Amino acid sequence: MYEQKQKVVNHPLFGEIQVSQGEKGNTLYRAATVAERIGISDYKSYVGKTIKSYSIKIPKVNGLGYTTKMPIKFVDEDGIRSMLLIVCEQKIHRAMKDYKTQLTKL
Repeated sequence: MYEQKQKVVNHPLFGEIQVSQGEKGNTLYRAATVAERIGISDYKSYVGKTIKSYSIKIPKVNGLGYTTKMPIKFVDEDGIRSMLLIVCEQKIHRAMKDYKTQLTKL
């Protein structure tokens, strides 16, 4: 986990999204925002487990006015592709389940 500044950019697919720069200079995208925009509601069960993520400490002011450093999960381009594949797999699984239900009704 390392400290890094983040900024908000306008991405053509995700709209406004928080990004940071990885240690190797690659662009990292906030995992929660990517998951929300592509329709993954349970992203925490994937990010950091089957999808490689980077924890970056971001300064945040808490309710008492103290600045703390919160670890936030970010993913790179490969992580975004993996998340998109998960969405496709979930849709295929749902379609197969619906198809099976329709077949049993016949």
